[in-house]
Formats: sequence, structure tokens, C-alpha cells
Amino acid sequence: MALVYSVGDKVVHPAHGAGIVRKVVRRTIAGEPRQYYLIDPLAYDDMEIMVAVDKVKLIGLRVAAKRSEMKRTLRTLRGLPERVSSNYKERQQQICEKLRSSELRQVAEAARDLAAFKREKQGRMGVTDNRLLKQSRETIAGELAIVEDMTFEDALAQIDEGLMLAEVEEKSN
Repeated sequence: MALVYSVGDKVVHPAHGAGIVRKVVRRTIAGEPRQYYLIDPLAYDDMEIMVAVDKVKLIGLRVAAKRSEMKRTLRTLRGLPERVSSNYKERQQQICEKLRSSELRQVAEAARDLAAFKREKQGRMGVTDNRLLKQSRETIAGELAIVEDMTFEDALAQIDEGLMLAEVEEKSN
């Protein structure tokens, strides 16, 4: 199978966020030899992600966004939220579908909508809702950091600022 990414490429794993392809290796796992991308994720210093080259599409690994896409994503965070279901199971399904899509805009919508839901509930959300909000914020922050060459912490602060702007715009409408 032909390689899609090269060493040094900035990529995003839907479950682990942004990282850089460190190298491509050949390993035999469960008796099957394959090529794997070894990715150093930005958000985890002591972790390495291994993705089989032939499973890239299935997993949803993609190239990191361009700056113009990051700007649109930040605008999405500041936009008016869509209402999420008050039914726990329906809400989880809505948000998880957006997060699994691996599309940056969908992840931003999930963060924006959950942040608005949290404000509506005056901060009282369930453990799963809080985990999904954290995951969406960190996914966007990791990608922002890698695209704009900033620290993860600075990117996360920028994401949170965008989510607070959403609250201000919501109140003014």
C-alpha cells in the first residue's frame, strides 16, 4: 500500500488529536506484517500512536487543517449554538457522532453546543458530558497548536476564549 503521509507531516487522529508523523516502520503484529505510521501526539508527552498504513481511512486519520480552516473553526466556536437534546442518550449520540466524524468543524460544533448546554445547566452536567466537552476542546486545541505553532496550553486558552465569546453573543441576541 502506498504511503499517504510522510515523516514530519502534521496529522490528526480522531481519538488522540493532533500529532506529527515521526517515522514509518514495518512490524508484525498478530502474525501479520504491516507498515505503520508512528505518530507523536501533541497532547501526550509519553505516548506514541501507531496507525497501520492500510487502515488510515478506516480510522479517520487526516492531515491537519490549514490556517484558513482554523479561522473558520474559531468562528464556529463563537457562533450561535444548536440546541442539544435534553435526553441524555440522544445528546450523547449527537455529540459522539460529531466527534467521530473527525471533521474539525463538527468537533467545534460539539464543543460550542456542549459549552452552551453547560451554561444553560449552570455548570451542572454529567460526567460524560464534561468528558466530551473536554475531549472536543482538547482536539481543537491540539490542532490549533500544531497549525499555528503555539503551545497546547495557549491554544486551549484561545479555544476557551472563543467559547466564552459564544456566551456573550448568545446573551446579546
